[in-house]
Amino acid sequence: MGHNAYEVHMPYLRRLFTSISAFLIASMLWAGPIAISFGHSALSFDPYCANSLEAMAGVSACLGDRMELNLGLSAQLTPRPFSDIQVQAELALNLTGKNVRPNSAGDNISVMAALGVIASDHNPQGLFLPTTITLRLYPAVVGSPLSARRERLIPIGVAYNLMTRQFALYWSFIIYDHYIVTR
Repeated sequence: MGHNAYEVHMPYLRRLFTSISAFLIASMLWAGPIAISFGHSALSFDPYCANSLEAMAGVSACLGDRMELNLGLSAQLTPRPFSDIQVQAELALNLTGKNVRPNSAGDNISVMAALGVIASDHNPQGLFLPTTITLRLYPAVVGSPLSARRERLIPIGVAYNLMTRQFALYWSFIIYDHYIVTR
């Protein structure tokens, strides 16, 4: 009897939910501002994700004046909903200054760069494990914890699948961050 995508990915989703919950609790006690993130995620020219639309949800926490940790889950929406699930983690650095600039005017516009890893079953064995290293630039980041929202516009970069030794274009239209802790 075959398994549907929901049954196959359920143990990973439970682990991810537990990890995100632990991360949120620890972050509230230790880190700075924390946001819930939503957006689009795509790996173009990746044979495992060809012609698909994926949605991303996750959390982002400031780890200092210029660094933050982003954790997320990406799920395929088309052509087969939830047939592809990926877990993403990245460490981002604000290239133009501090994440929170309380004395600055305007919308806190900045540029960020991020190094990350994606866990997926994008490998010849079909095992769910860390498979891809990513390097991404966020050319326009508008907003901050002080405004309780932030938009990361047109993030673009490269993804290298360690198993297949192939590069892919890693991009999004927008990632929206809604801050739930703004200290």
